[in-house]
Amino acid sequence: MSVPLLLAVGAAVDYVRVLNVRTELQTSLDAAALAAAMAETKTKSEREAIAKQYFKRAFSGEDGGGEVDFKVQVNAKTITAQARY
Repeated sequence: MSVPLLLAVGAAVDYVRVLNVRTELQTSLDAAALAAAMAETKTKSEREAIAKQYFKRAFSGEDGGGEVDFKVQVNAKTITAQARY
């Protein structure tokens, strides 16, 4: 009886950790895109570099332990930021 209970508790803890990393990843991604959007007077490559630097500073990834694949594209009116963890 205690083994299924321990498995359920372990699964719940893992699920909460995944949600925390997902929330931090999304928040960091949004902040990086906004930082690039605020730098309107910069060139496209400078804005992309700003977004990448901002994302690296904002996302710690402490709960996961994996590599983050971050991509950003700046166009005239849109900024697209994607991350895979």
